[in-house]
Amino acid sequence: TNKETISKIKASSRDFALVYFYAENCEFCRVQNEVLEYFIDKYGWEVKRVEIHEHPELAERFDVKITPYVILIYRESKDQFPVSIGVSSLDEMEDRIYRGIRLLSGEISPEAYSMYEFQRGGKLDPSIYMNSATEGDR
Repeated sequence: TNKETISKIKASSRDFALVYFYAENCEFCRVQNEVLEYFIDKYGWEVKRVEIHEHPELAERFDVKITPYVILIYRESKDQFPVSIGVSSLDEMEDRIYRGIRLLSGEISPEAYSMYEFQRGGKLDPSIYMNSATEGDR
């Protein structure tokens, strides 16, 4: 799962971006900033930083109520996915970004959000059960 996650995130850097909402006086934001720096170094992603007091219109547009707040944006459609509200570890961010990429790009349905690609067609693939339930209704 780790190799799959890393590979998907690295391959998606041109199609996706992160927006990081923070407040200058936020202690938790300082911690999240360090995690984001490590993420940027590891994956080379673009991260747009938005200080909510300098840009309240953007905070309102994205309904930011608390900082730190990180969202994933799909450049092709401008669809978004919340990655973290509050401080998240690198592992948590990687997992949510991986799943968000797959969901926003249409690779998976919301029902398959918790599934890894290698699980497709297996016992943990919810589409198998949904397809058999639909076939039973015919």
